Amino acid sequence: MNHELRTTKSVHRFYVAPAQISEGRVRFTREQAHQIARVLRMRRGDTVAVFDGTGHEHEAELITVGAKETSAVLKGLRTASPEPARRLILLQGCPKGEKMELIVRQATELGICRIVPVLCQRSVARGAGRLPRWRLIAQEAAEQSGRAVVPRIDEPIRFTDFSAAFGRAGLRGIMLWEDERSRGFKEALQLMATVDPLHLLVGPEGGLAEDEVRMAEGLGFVTASLGRRTLRTETATIAALGIIQNELGDLGLAKDGSRDGR
Repeated sequence: MNHELRTTKSVHRFYVAPAQISEGRVRFTREQAHQIARVLRMRRGDTVAVFDGTGHEHEAELITVGAKETSAVLKGLRTASPEPARRLILLQGCPKGEKMELIVRQATELGICRIVPVLCQRSVARGAGRLPRWRLIAQEAAEQSGRAVVPRIDEPIRFTDFSAAFGRAGLRGIMLWEDERSRGFKEALQLMATVDPLHLLVGPEGGLAEDEVRMAEGLGFVTASLGRRTLRTETATIAALGIIQNELGDLGLAKDGSRDGR
C-alpha cells in the first residue's frame, strides 16, 4: 500500500492496534465489530478509516460484517489531519476523578503529544488503576478529532521524580502559578519561542506548593498567570493549551480553506 488517497469524504474512524493489521487486512475487536454491525449498521463494501496511533491512517473496505467478527481490506493511505508544528507535553498534577478524564480528552483534541500525570504535594487523587481508562479516552478522542496520532500517557510519577525521568536538558517550559503577579501567559510563551518540546506544568486542586515551584524554576520552567480569576485545574489546562495552539497557528485555516493552518 504505497498510494495515498487524498479524499475529504467523511467516514467513520477506528483506532486499531498494529497487531490488528496484517497482510493488507484489518481485523476489528469484538467491541468494534458490534459497533460497526449493530450500532452503525454498516454493510460489506462500506468504507471506514483505520489508524494505528502512530500517524498512519488507511482507508479500508469492509469485507465481512458481523457482531462477533468484522474485517476489512486496506485500500490505501489517507491524508490524516496534520500534527502541531511543535511538540507539547503536559505535566498535569493529578486531580480528582473525572477531571483527569476531561483533561485527557480535551488535551488530545488540542494536539498534545504526551501527558504525564504528576503526584504533587496537594494531589488528593493518586491515579491508581486509572491509566487504562485514560489511554482508552485518548484513543476515542483521537478517533473523534481526526488525529492519526494517539498521545502517550505515562504512569503517574511523583513531583520529585519527574526531573530525573525527563532529564535536565529536556525540561524547559511554562508552569501555571496563581501567585504570579508580573508575567502573563503570552509573555511566558514568547520566552519559550524556540523550545521544542514545550512542557506545560499545571498543579492539581490547590495548585503547586511553593517549593515545587522553586524546584521547577531550577529545571528551566518559567511561571505564568492566566489572569485575575481563579480557575479550576481542568479549566486552566485547557485554556493554556488553547492559547498555545492559537499562538502557534494550529487552530487556524490554510489559505485554501483547509484545516491545515500551518
